[in-house]
Amino acid sequence: MASYVDRYLLERARRGTDVLGRPLPETDAGMMELRKQQTAQQLQDAELLSKQSELFTKNQPTRTLVQVPHSGGGTISAIQVYDPVTRQTTYEPFSSQNLLGGILKGDTSQTNRLNGVMQRQQGQGPTLNEQLTQRGFVVPPRDQSKAELITLANGDQGFKVTGTDQNGNETLKVFDSNQRLIFDSTDLSNQNMTQTPVTAQPKQVTTDGTSTDAKRSQQSDAVNPLQKGEEKTNKIKEAEAAATVLGLKGEERNEFIAQQLVGDTQTPQDKIDFNLETLDIVLDMLDTTGVGQGLNRAVGPIEGSILSPTFMGATANFELAHNQLKSRLSKDNFGIMKGVLSDNDIKLLLNIGTGRLSLEGTEGNYIQQLETIKNKLIKGLQKQAVEIPTRPNAIYHNVNKQKGKKVTTGRGKSYTVKQKPTEGDE
Repeated sequence: MASYVDRYLLERARRGTDVLGRPLPETDAGMMELRKQQTAQQLQDAELLSKQSELFTKNQPTRTLVQVPHSGGGTISAIQVYDPVTRQTTYEPFSSQNLLGGILKGDTSQTNRLNGVMQRQQGQGPTLNEQLTQRGFVVPPRDQSKAELITLANGDQGFKVTGTDQNGNETLKVFDSNQRLIFDSTDLSNQNMTQTPVTAQPKQVTTDGTSTDAKRSQQSDAVNPLQKGEEKTNKIKEAEAAATVLGLKGEERNEFIAQQLVGDTQTPQDKIDFNLETLDIVLDMLDTTGVGQGLNRAVGPIEGSILSPTFMGATANFELAHNQLKSRLSKDNFGIMKGVLSDNDIKLLLNIGTGRLSLEGTEGNYIQQLETIKNKLIKGLQKQAVEIPTRPNAIYHNVNKQKGKKVTTGRGKSYTVKQKPTEGDE
């Protein structure tokens, strides 16, 4: 009965009149209950609206004004935009409407006048937006390019901008930690090799007794833009040829070329040491007295295997060496292998490391792949006049069934090992 009465009072309060059509006073029980419910609903709506507003604000892109050095000696401004939803960073030309998020009309705005002053301070050359575009730093809003931080091959921090040009081709631009453009895939064949002509000047003697011609000659020897341009072009050609040999295309090709340009900081001795270390790993995996004793347990099917601690330890050591070798035989190490090995030999080793060297194949095929890697490394190192150390006590797996000792595993598998010492690392 009470609930019926309450419903009647609330319904009457919502109607606002009694049965005779007279307005209900605020002190009426039904009207008071209605006001109470309305207040509670308003508070609930306000709380929900606050949460929605907070979520909307949190998911909005943030804009940060950054300064970029330019060739004129000053700095130019750009807007870095971070989208928390996609976690992508893009760049836009600096303008008041981009920074404030709205379009400002007319010339009376303080912000517009300030923007104009900043543009006039750049000199009589190109406008601010043109300078940004020429440097390749700005990603126009209509472009679908993406920017992300990267670690260059020489260990420095930088970032890359990927996108597409007007023809739909993939593009890549790489900047160093000082925001200088160091690679542009759209300008591979048209590098800046210009050199400012030097007019003849009368010979003068400076206070330290040297002529101005001698000083200019020293400066020219120290910094030769033409020579640097030629060296950079040659590196680009070599990187393009290597990418073609490896069969790389699209963005993967551009990233590979960029890595070769900014990451070739290894000395010839570094390259020799890297390939010697790789050879050492291969010989360890072939040596039945060392890591190679786990080859027959790690390669091929595991049905019927004896899970003894000794076999498990040998298998784990071999699998660790297997993973180390595969990580070395990747295109990321192309630059440090080049100079010791030919491009075709590197391509062969990369094909082995990325596919043919598999623990799921047969033992004979696996040993054959290791032999191929070993022979290519030894041939390349010997061309560099590097002496290959020997391992007098090593006994190697032999896939060619040469004369040697026949060994049978606990699974009934047999293999032949050499008794004769072969070349290898210490």
